Amino acid sequence: MKKHAKHINRRKFLQGSLASMALGTASLVLSTAQGEDKFSPVQTARASGGNGTSLARSEPMKDFLDRIGGTRSDAGHRSQLILRRIVSDLFRTIEDFDVQPDEFWAAEDFLTATGQAREFGLISPGLGFDHYLDLRMDAADR
Repeated sequence: MKKHAKHINRRKFLQGSLASMALGTASLVLSTAQGEDKFSPVQTARASGGNGTSLARSEPMKDFLDRIGGTRSDAGHRSQLILRRIVSDLFRTIEDFDVQPDEFWAAEDFLTATGQAREFGLISPGLGFDHYLDLRMDAADR
């Protein structure tokens, strides 16, 4: 019963987060179409001129993340904040490791194939997330 409740809670979290991201992205697309976009990744990257300026850590990117994450409309919504953090960390990872487009798309293809094979649940233990959560619970019990 407890495991089933966790599954439902995960599903609600993902549905809420994905809906929030979709609404935020739709809002971003509409504002961009209306000429309100203050952020251009190409312009920002060119402006840094290789001087070590971080695109992923820039103020325009923070604003962009707020817009796509929906945190402007409901900053207290935990799932939105968590999802925003995950996306932000992914952007930083891409930048820090200079992930190339072919590497990114290969990872996306892997996730797509994993989902199509209905083996997505194997990613969590395979990457150690389950173990990490167990360690956190053990530490909290001490």
